[in-house]
Amino acid sequence: MSNIQQIIDRYLAAWNTLDPEQRSTAMQAIVADNCYYADAHLPDALTSREAHDRFITQFRTKFPDFSLQLDSPTQGHHGYYRFGWQLLKVDGSVFTKGMYFGEINDEGKICKIIGFID
Repeated sequence: MSNIQQIIDRYLAAWNTLDPEQRSTAMQAIVADNCYYADAHLPDALTSREAHDRFITQFRTKFPDFSLQLDSPTQGHHGYYRFGWQLLKVDGSVFTKGMYFGEINDEGKICKIIGFID
């Protein structure tokens, strides 16, 4: 299995990519087709990479200057991970923050992301 920190770093870089086509290409490389994504802002979980990508695109369209950054070191074992995140405004101030938990599959792709907001 690939290094979990590298996978998370690549996910954050994809999330922060403003160009939807570049982000989609990056997401294909690091997120499983059937990735399960859930957080408190969604009425239902997303169950595909494409739906997750659309969700990020909608958010990035509304808040193009925000960036998703690590707020704590990534911890991982046995294919599972967790890390604190923060959503930063363009001036560097924190808009919101929380924690992601999830799973990396045998192909080294994110297959589950569960988000909590502080």
